Amino acid sequence: MQFGNTPSEPTLIALNVAMMDAYEHANARFQENLLAQTPVILALFSSSGGRMLLYTPGAEPLEAACVPAVYEHFKAVGHSPVGVYEIVASALASRDYDWRQPLADYADVCRAALEGLYRLELPDSDIALLRKILGHNVSFAARCLVEDTVDRAGLRRFGRSIAPDLALTVDKAADIQVRHWMHVLSAWRRELGPDWAHTYAASNTLYVTRRNNILFSVLAQFMGEEAIGDRLLLFETPQFTTTSEMMLSGLARVLSDRQLGENFFGCYYLTDSEVLGGAARAAISRESERLGIKTVLPSLAPVRTHEWPWQTEPGDPVCPRTLADAVACLPRLEENT
Repeated sequence: MQFGNTPSEPTLIALNVAMMDAYEHANARFQENLLAQTPVILALFSSSGGRMLLYTPGAEPLEAACVPAVYEHFKAVGHSPVGVYEIVASALASRDYDWRQPLADYADVCRAALEGLYRLELPDSDIALLRKILGHNVSFAARCLVEDTVDRAGLRRFGRSIAPDLALTVDKAADIQVRHWMHVLSAWRRELGPDWAHTYAASNTLYVTRRNNILFSVLAQFMGEEAIGDRLLLFETPQFTTTSEMMLSGLARVLSDRQLGENFFGCYYLTDSEVLGGAARAAISRESERLGIKTVLPSLAPVRTHEWPWQTEPGDPVCPRTLADAVACLPRLEENT
């Protein structure tokens, strides 16, 4: 049966608009009541290692102290070879791109950062690590400028030769970030006392951070596996950063919809999964069979689960699971190239 020529009926469209208006107003009231009765923690992604806010009934939101600045120092230096790569890769992708001045300018930024290392109060070994990476950027850029050429093999050698040091900066930055947030949450759990068992928490993630989301993983250590998908939620967002207002609205929407699912269908967690998409599974199967194509759908699972919200299957056994795995495989890759 085809419905493509069915005209739109304005009164029915208006019905859905009116429903959404009532829904949005109710969600705003639900959010107010939630914050008046229940502690809420928001863990937001940021370029400086994240933000955490604690909302407790009857009090102004409390924002935790920032991750120590040394985290950003390790992160900035660890990221710095990417700037070199992007400029050179752009030159390799397009002969019209004049890469010389951008590369020279970026090398100057790296030189300034090298001079700034002497003002950091860090162990000599850490300073040496950061100096090595920045020096690598400068020397590679200088060589490209002196020779007035770039090539793909040289760019790869540049990346592979510094990869183990980049992995070390990642380890150090992660250690600083994790220790900070675990200290914050430990203090908040003591402060909330028995109310901790009723606290809701939400963190945001972009596609690339969904599997190993640091803030969500830290929260899980204090809230427990049974809170995952129940009181501890991970919201995918279209950008790395979002606002606390959007996160609170999203949390309120999930919890309000759970009550809706309980009222209509007797299942509190039913609306945690798209109900129309669930119904569409059967339609997809029927239509795929009619068209003679293979049906590709995930296995059915209960709408309530305490599993991690990202991929848990082992996947490709040849592919590395961590950055350390990838670094360990580099010598073998070099032998085969």
